[in-house]
Amino acid sequence: MNENPESNKPKVSIGGIIFAIVVIIFLMVSYNQNKPSSSGSDGGTNYTYEMTIDSATKKIDFPDNCVRIGYTFKNNSGSDKSFGWAFDTKVYQNGIELSETFGSVDTYTDIQSGRSIRVYEEYVVRNLFDDVEVVVYRAGTDKEVGRKVMALQNPQ
Repeated sequence: MNENPESNKPKVSIGGIIFAIVVIIFLMVSYNQNKPSSSGSDGGTNYTYEMTIDSATKKIDFPDNCVRIGYTFKNNSGSDKSFGWAFDTKVYQNGIELSETFGSVDTYTDIQSGRSIRVYEEYVVRNLFDDVEVVVYRAGTDKEVGRKVMALQNPQ
């Protein structure tokens, strides 16, 4: 038996390479769609903002119990900007949108480019037991840039 050593080598097909490239591109697009950031242009100025949804803390208060949602906002836009001008937020409990209170902290505080700030917004909760779902949109649009379901944490 005279075996050809070339026949033992694995063969790479063009179809397999194309399939692998398509899978990689799909994964990259899927990852970028879930990334909590916003970018584009604003009157000829390019902007980029980053945001994370960090916490949902109970605030037992009179007359209403609240949840305090914590975010981290980073401004990479090249100009001063605030979280409130970059993003719109909605918070739901059991599928029902919650009303925002006046207890927000630093939502409209401008920060310089390259800086980060912790931002807090408070919402009246329907109860202190069920999870809340936070949804963040690019300001003035319906483009979702972040979503997170969180259990209400006790204050520390």
